[in-house]
Formats: sequence, structure tokens, C-alpha cells
Amino acid sequence: MKVYFVRHGQTNGNKSEVHQDHSDDLDETGLQQAKKVAQRFANIKIDAILSSDYVRAVVTARAIGKVTKNEIETSELLRERRRPSTLVGKRYDDEEAIKVMKTMEENKHLSEWHYSDEENHQEALVRAQKFFKLLELRKEESILIVSHAAFMKFMLTYMIFGKDATVAQFEKIYDSFRVNNTGITICNYGEGLRGLYKKDVYWHIETWNDHSHLGELK
Repeated sequence: MKVYFVRHGQTNGNKSEVHQDHSDDLDETGLQQAKKVAQRFANIKIDAILSSDYVRAVVTARAIGKVTKNEIETSELLRERRRPSTLVGKRYDDEEAIKVMKTMEENKHLSEWHYSDEENHQEALVRAQKFFKLLELRKEESILIVSHAAFMKFMLTYMIFGKDATVAQFEKIYDSFRVNNTGITICNYGEGLRGLYKKDVYWHIETWNDHSHLGELK
């Protein structure tokens, strides 16, 4: 199985560095990005498109589906990790937002801890695992998935470390891997050799965050 992971196009919240919820739509640049990334798949056979049900992801997925002639299947499992609702609409550099984020950072390795109504790191890892259990059962050969920057890194953590993935491992992934709006990551799931000789079925990453289609938009 080949899977193309695509981050949604740019929103006003992304551009102005504001904490978002499910309702943020693509801005004009984001709409252009969605059209550009859709053209990357014009000559690639896609058997299914799965998308987060957040507006910005669905709009991006529909732009791609229009080119590939696929219907969109939405899933709550592909949503971005939920931040505390008190942050929605606040800029990243807002004094109160910084205080909340600092408190969350100090407690991120406590699996049962919550600041308020957010999804913590451990819960997001469990959600990623749940999604992959379903994905790995699918019969399609080529699947395109539209999701969000942070949750793509939770999914990458699962692909590398499996069901034993930890928050500490996610933090390493989070710091080291960037995800541009409409960046494309290509992964394969199937039989191969682990190490030198052990044959196994597992995920491997071919390409991370290919955003070459955005060159003329910069």
C-alpha cells in the first residue's frame, strides 16, 4: 500500500499565527496551494482520499479529489490535536496563551494530566495508533490522506516506533520534522527487510514534506 499524506493549505490562522479550531477555512494563498498540490496528482492513480473533517482539510481534499476524480471520506481520527478551547482565537505570542502553553509543556509527559479540555500527547498517540489499525486493513493500493501538521508528526511517530511509541519520541519527531502547508509525504506499508535479514511487514517513508509545487507562490 502506498499512502500520500498531505497537509491542508494555508489558513488566515496559519498566516497570522493564531490558535485555530475546526472551522478555519483556507485563505486565498491556501486555495492556490490546494490547486497546486492537486495538480501533483493529475497523473497518479489514487484509489481513495481520506481527510480530517476540519474545514481546511476538507477543502484541500476536495481540490485534490476534483483532479483525481475521487470522493472524499472524512474521519475524526485525522483531526489536528485539540488545544484548550480557551486558546482559540489567541495569537501564539499572546501573554495568556504563552502561559497556558508553558504549563502544558511542563506537564506533557504526564499521561493523565490535562490543563482543561485539550487532547494531551498520549491521547493523540493512541488516536494515531487507532487510525493506523484501520488503515492497515484497507485493500486499496494507493491512498491519499489530508491531515494537519502536528497530527502528521504523531502518525510519523507511530510509523517509526509502532504501538510502543512514546511522548518523548514524538517530541524528537516534532522538533526535527517540518511540515509546510500542502507538503506531501509518501509512505509505503508492506513486506520488507528490517535491519539486514529479518523479513517483516512495516511502514517506511519514501519522501517527507515535498513542497516543490509551492515555489512560484513564494
